[in-house]
Amino acid sequence: PPLHPWAGTMGKGGGGHGGLNILPQKSWNVYGPAQRQRVRDAEEKAAAEEAAEEAARHDARRESNLVALRERASKRRRDDDDELE
Repeated sequence: PPLHPWAGTMGKGGGGHGGLNILPQKSWNVYGPAQRQRVRDAEEKAAAEEAAEEAARHDARRESNLVALRERASKRRRDDDDELE
């Protein structure tokens, strides 16, 4: 005789629940299609936000470099003008 009433179902695909499978009905089921779609949507949104942030950082870096180059060119022009006088 089995030690427990459910001992006979273990290892036979029953999982010890006697064939009752309510997981698909649960809202927190991580394997459900709605949850998987929610995760995909969240990942796409995060990727889009990261791309936008990277583009903004790139634009800021480019603008900073452009300002520095203009300042350097302006300083050189002033220095050249001073040498000519």
